[in-house]
Amino acid sequence: MKSGGLVHQSNRVGIQAEWRMKRAVYDDVVSFIQAQRWHFDNCLLALEKAFPQEHPRTLRSILGQEYQKVIKKRFPVYNTPSKKAEIYRDYQNLAQKRSEADPIGKLSSKLHFSQFLTARIILEEHIRAQPHLYLDEGATVTKYLVNQLAKNPNLVLDPELATHIKWCIHADPLYGPVVEGIKQAVGIEHEIRLQRELRQLDIDFEDENYFRKVGCDKTPDVKLVVPFSVGPNIVNWVESKALFGDHESHATYMKNQLYSYWNRFGPGMVIYWFGFVDDLNTKKHQGILVCDNLPLKSISQLELEFKWDVDAWLEQEEREQADSELVITERLHQLQV
Repeated sequence: MKSGGLVHQSNRVGIQAEWRMKRAVYDDVVSFIQAQRWHFDNCLLALEKAFPQEHPRTLRSILGQEYQKVIKKRFPVYNTPSKKAEIYRDYQNLAQKRSEADPIGKLSSKLHFSQFLTARIILEEHIRAQPHLYLDEGATVTKYLVNQLAKNPNLVLDPELATHIKWCIHADPLYGPVVEGIKQAVGIEHEIRLQRELRQLDIDFEDENYFRKVGCDKTPDVKLVVPFSVGPNIVNWVESKALFGDHESHATYMKNQLYSYWNRFGPGMVIYWFGFVDDLNTKKHQGILVCDNLPLKSISQLELEFKWDVDAWLEQEEREQADSELVITERLHQLQV
């Protein structure tokens, strides 16, 4: 049943949802996000009310991508020495008032920036202001030190700042060790789902662990032992992405991952489990099929015919054995001479 940009289908293995989003719907979602105040949770609630036909995971993924685009554009601006010093002063003023329980959160909202990344800037300036507490004499503040303290705020010697950083770690929906752990877990969950569904179809495959053991880098999540077809498309490998596929993220994955898989293994498939803009499947990316699930009902396994001529094989074995014996005989003769 179609509902706006969302399609639901059933199949013999289980319930399979198609989350292709029409480009016009996607543009409306992005415009809605851009018109909202900078507050992730409030914006997500508003999105779910404005677009009830869309899956919450799809909306959350699009919202996260739009926020990250803004944060990436603002990062070079906020990462200058003068701006970092200004942010630190603003934090100190807010913290001294004692009336604000989450001064870093309030400041990051004003900046339209990540709470965790704002906390990291403040922490860096805190170390610069009191280097004797964290650095050996003559040492300089390093990115590694800031990252270690930001991820482990119990090591921060200012108890109040440590508490504020802890709050940011748990409150930031996009950056920080907690959300990175969640993203990793969700990614693994969908890789396991992909492998389970392939096994249900009796499709043999090798996973990333196998390729790591044999020393291969940059490999897809699944490499099929025998390719299958989806309509006219041959699939040799499958890449799993637990997110929404928009044009920007898809172009990045094509450049950094998918084209290299295509060059090494031939045509394949990328699955955006939380949906994708429906005009991604174009001839521009021919050879890489874009899906929002494993299309269980459309898969046809290819049958490879092997013709084994026993007599010809025995003749070949005898010729190779004779050639080996001749080489050995000639070598022995050379040694005797």
